[in-house]
Amino acid sequence: MSGAATYSLGNVTNGYSSNFDLFSQTIDFFEFSVDAAPGFQVTGFEITVISDEDTNLFPVIALADSTGTIIDQTPNTNGGNANDGVPIILSLIGEPALADGSYTAAVGGWITNFVSPITDSTSTANFNRGRATNYSFEITTEISPIPLPAGAVLLLSGFGALAFAQKKRRQS
Repeated sequence: MSGAATYSLGNVTNGYSSNFDLFSQTIDFFEFSVDAAPGFQVTGFEITVISDEDTNLFPVIALADSTGTIIDQTPNTNGGNANDGVPIILSLIGEPALADGSYTAAVGGWITNFVSPITDSTSTANFNRGRATNYSFEITTEISPIPLPAGAVLLLSGFGALAFAQKKRRQS
């Protein structure tokens, strides 16, 4: 895709924030990875995009896995259902919200057609009279410990009870 920009963000497990410029009829791609510490997982993941006011950008966001398959995307507002300067948020919540691995996020204007693979997506959005439009791009994550399965807790409590009984028997 001509005019598209690709940014490599590295590991965003602890979040990321910066400002970028988007040109008419292009899509910005953000390649990044998630790698939580052993015993932890990403249980909350958000991408927030806020465009400058009065630019007619009306951003659209998509998220794809390492194969380019789209995981989720924000609705395409067709230039009328959102206001510039208002946060557009793509949010994933769950256990895990994102598994460790590589991902690509994409930001386009209000006439953006996201398809899989995400790099084949197109945009015909004209905004800000053809000039670059500034927007903020932020990734926030929530990291939580991986819970033990119920069976593991039961097994560990059983071993504890056996150890206690053995110790009590030795003391008698």
